[in-house]
Amino acid sequence: MKLGLHTKTLVGIAAGISILMLPMMSLATGNGGVISASRSKADSAPWTEERMDAAEPMPLPMLPADVSKGGTSPWVYTSYDILPDVTLLYKQPLYRTVGKLFFHNPYDGFDYVCSGAVVNAQNRDTVWTAGHCVYSPGLGFHVDFVFVPARHNGTNPYGSWSYRSVWTLVAWQNGLHEYDMGALVMDLGGPGGTHHVQELGGLNFIANLPRDQHFHARGYPAAPPFTGEKHHTCAASWVTNDQPDGIPGVDPETIGIGCDMTGGSSGGAWVVDWGTNNYLNSNVSYGYMGTDYYFGPYFGDAAQALYDAASVD
Repeated sequence: MKLGLHTKTLVGIAAGISILMLPMMSLATGNGGVISASRSKADSAPWTEERMDAAEPMPLPMLPADVSKGGTSPWVYTSYDILPDVTLLYKQPLYRTVGKLFFHNPYDGFDYVCSGAVVNAQNRDTVWTAGHCVYSPGLGFHVDFVFVPARHNGTNPYGSWSYRSVWTLVAWQNGLHEYDMGALVMDLGGPGGTHHVQELGGLNFIANLPRDQHFHARGYPAAPPFTGEKHHTCAASWVTNDQPDGIPGVDPETIGIGCDMTGGSSGGAWVVDWGTNNYLNSNVSYGYMGTDYYFGPYFGDAAQALYDAASVD
């Protein structure tokens, strides 16, 4: 089936918590580890269509504008929705691995929505997203997660999956944007009560690639001018690196591309070799105010450790 695309090319403006300590490299002292929490018995409020519609897009962290982030190349990207706007296209292989992640933040009392993607893993039930979608630094884990793959204009063609555990890095617990990564292990769900990968397929995880890649960043931006009901993509190549919080030479710099997505896209998959190898190799993390500068964590040893821990739960 031919996929219709609308494109535009832009240039950017210049619960009980367990701690699993794993051997990692390139982590600042005190950040070496993975933390997780099991689903709480209090996570019982049903996610009705009305509740999903009312969920706020998780704000995409926007740092103060910094002209030094201009990089060495133009921030050129192609931005598009899936068109024609029909559910059938959302159900095609690969596209259906991307979905919306709903959750409750117990620290401010609001429901939010991020983006996420199914990743191939030993447990066949792992969803990858951003750290700030699963954990508020200095406070704790969010709760009541539900993943809705291939959501489209208020329809959920594959139903939904609730979670049994949630994961992030100690370094994100400490608030370092270089480690803004999270994962969830889901219960059986969907129309047939099956594993995620069994029903949907999954992206392939890969770490420690060279930074100079061409990415397809995929998510569900919900803050204006977007509505949150369409799968959106930014196709862009690496432009520059960034060190927002960590120690140079110790914490891996983030990677930057151009993109116009907004709140709600947080946690969306950055895919290398889309359509062939389909490697998950970063996720939507943060941007800079007043720009189309868009950053994700570099998938190094920390990302590998998080994936390894969550994928066997």
